[in-house]
Amino acid sequence: MLDTYLPVLLLLAVATLVPLSMVVVSRLFGPKVFDATKMDAYECGVPAVGEARGSFPVKFHKIAIFFLLLDVEAALLFPWAVIFKDKIGTWGSSFLMFEFIIFLLILLIGYFYAWKRGALEWE
Repeated sequence: MLDTYLPVLLLLAVATLVPLSMVVVSRLFGPKVFDATKMDAYECGVPAVGEARGSFPVKFHKIAIFFLLLDVEAALLFPWAVIFKDKIGTWGSSFLMFEFIIFLLILLIGYFYAWKRGALEWE
């Protein structure tokens, strides 16, 4: 039984030992000069300016919340569509259609309310 796991164990050992040996060899034989320029953050060819924790305007957060609502709506509607396809022609199809209409009405009322309150304005 151990023979079946031997290739997997060998792969795990190689996948662990190769990167570990690369790190050890670079620590032993690599350059040991650490000046301020080498330790400075440098990304995409541009030196870092300012602090990392900048603030975003609230309008970005509002749009992100609306995107999450739309994403959850899609995640709930796809399984509903699969179930509805299987129930076409039965009593369950009318119930599922009623359920879908109620769900969409609740979402549309919420979106309309947010639109009237100005939550979707970009100014």
